[in-house]
This record gives sequence, C-alpha cells and structure tokens, in this order.
Amino acid sequence: MRSLGQVGYEAYGATAEWKTFDGRPMPTWDDLGKTDTGRETQRRWDVAALAIREAWDAQSIEQARPPCPGPGWEWDAFAMQWHQSGAKGRATGHSP
Repeated sequence: MRSLGQVGYEAYGATAEWKTFDGRPMPTWDDLGKTDTGRETQRRWDVAALAIREAWDAQSIEQARPPCPGPGWEWDAFAMQWHQSGAKGRATGHSP
C-alpha cells in the first residue's frame, strides 16, 4: 500500500512531467528508497502529507463543532469539546 507521501510525490511528478523545479529528472518513489538521501526525501514527503491530512481533518472538525457556549470558552479540537480558558480542572461544556 502506498503512503500518503508517495501519493503526493507521484501526483507532483505527474503534474511536473517528472522533472524537479530546476528541470532535472525526478526519480521514482522506489528509486528514492535506494539511498539514505532518497529515504530522507521520502520521509519528508510523508511528513508533509500527514500535515495536509491533519489540516484537512481539522477543517472538517471545525465545520462540525457545536456553537460556542459564550465568552471565555475555547474549543479543544483534540477532546472535541469546549472548555473555559484558564479554569482549574478544565470545566467543559457541550452545546445542545
């Protein structure tokens, strides 16, 4: 199964005629994996792809969150709930 980084790399390659930004030929994903430098490039593509996925997920969460209960409340995207900023013990609330 291809990683998200590989999917992104191959999409970039397809749209760039398999050339780097300065016109050199791009190696295939598999060829990248044959050297330490290439494996680092793969890792960077994987990190970038995961960051894009997290941003996409956060955008989806943002659209689905309930309305704010009032002033002084902050959205906790990890817990998927509102909490009062600066409150000890993190008072939480869910909008109806």
